[in-house]
Amino acid sequence: MNILAELAEQARALSKLLAVLVLLPLLALTAVVIGSARMGTPVGDLLSDPAAILDAAPWTGLISNFGALLWCATASISLFTWSVLQRRPESRQFSKFVLSAALITTVLLLDDLFLFHEWIFPRYLGVTERTTFSAYLVLIAVWLVLARRTILSTEYLILLLAFGFFGLSLFVDTYDEIDRLITSWRQIYEDGFKLLGIAAWFGYFSRCCFVEMRRTT
Repeated sequence: MNILAELAEQARALSKLLAVLVLLPLLALTAVVIGSARMGTPVGDLLSDPAAILDAAPWTGLISNFGALLWCATASISLFTWSVLQRRPESRQFSKFVLSAALITTVLLLDDLFLFHEWIFPRYLGVTERTTFSAYLVLIAVWLVLARRTILSTEYLILLLAFGFFGLSLFVDTYDEIDRLITSWRQIYEDGFKLLGIAAWFGYFSRCCFVEMRRTT
């Protein structure tokens, strides 16, 4: 009986959280069912793992998936740090910095997962890949200007390294003449530089969060 009473007490105390944990997946499943009907796509294609649907090897898209995990880890660490530090006056500026970084990282994560710039935006919105990239660059440039003081107080060498790798990946992706130099290695360079950039991005923000959390505790 003590265990049942304890579980009942926990249920009362956690009622709002439990409701969210149940409602969000239900909303997602409802959206999947509606989307499947409207797009004429089998519901299984929206529920199952892509490799299983395509009857592909489980390591299909390995590097892309690993990059998505790093994006997700960066956003999670940044959001957690913001939630802890937002009420501390001495870390208010930094908490805003990591919150904005988490939001930008989430946008990039979603773009990577759902091919916004390559497939969804051009096909359904008529927005070209170049336009989407330009929008992302403007967003990041504005963020850099607004957050420059905080960035300059951190170990920003890692962030510069991330931007350097992203720039190389974008260069390989957009410069057609590069095929003459790297031939069949183009995909390795493009996705390899991108993965290095994501890894450096993760390293920078996880390091920033660790240093700030240690400084204020």
